[in-house]
Amino acid sequence: MTFTNQERAFRYLRTVPLLLLIIVGVVITSTMVVLFAAWAVDTMGTTGSVIGGVVNSLVIMILNNAYDGVAKKMNDYENHRSSIDYEDALTGKVFIFQFVNSYLSLLITAYMFGRVKIGDYEPQCESGPGLLISCMDQLASLILSTMITNVLIGNLLESLVPYLLHKQQKVFEPSEPFNPPLIT
Repeated sequence: MTFTNQERAFRYLRTVPLLLLIIVGVVITSTMVVLFAAWAVDTMGTTGSVIGGVVNSLVIMILNNAYDGVAKKMNDYENHRSSIDYEDALTGKVFIFQFVNSYLSLLITAYMFGRVKIGDYEPQCESGPGLLISCMDQLASLILSTMITNVLIGNLLESLVPYLLHKQQKVFEPSEPFNPPLIT
C-alpha cells in the first residue's frame, strides 16, 4: 500500500513530535542518572562514581533496546516507498536517539557541574568524604565504568542466553525417542 505525499507528510508530522518527546524523556532520565551519580560521589567518593557509571550504562542499554522497537514501529507507520528509504529513515532515528542517550550524561557532567543549581542541590565535581574528585576524574570514571559494564553485559548475554536456550531445549526434549509399536 502506497500513500500520497500528503498522507506521508501527515504521518511524518505524527512521528517527529513523538521522536522529540522521547528525546525529552531521555534528557530527563539522563539528568536524573547524573544527579544520582553526583549524589553517590558526594556520599561514597570514588566508589560512588563507579556505581553512578554502572547505573548510567544500564540505563543507556535499556533505553537503546527499548527505542529500537519504537523506531521500527515508527518507520513501519511512515510506510516508506523503498527499502533504502526505510533503512535510511531508521538509521537516522536510531542515530539521533542513541547519540543523545549515550553522550548526554557525559556532556552534563563536563559542562553543567558547578554551573547549574537544581533546586537546593548544586552538583560539584570536587567532592567526597575526605577526597577530591575533579571533573576529569569523574568523566574518566563514568566512561570507564560505562565501557566495562557494556563489555561485561554483552559477554554475559552472548554466553548466557545460548546456554539457557540449550538447557531449555534439553528440559523439553523427551529422554528417549518415542517409537510406537508396529501393528502387524
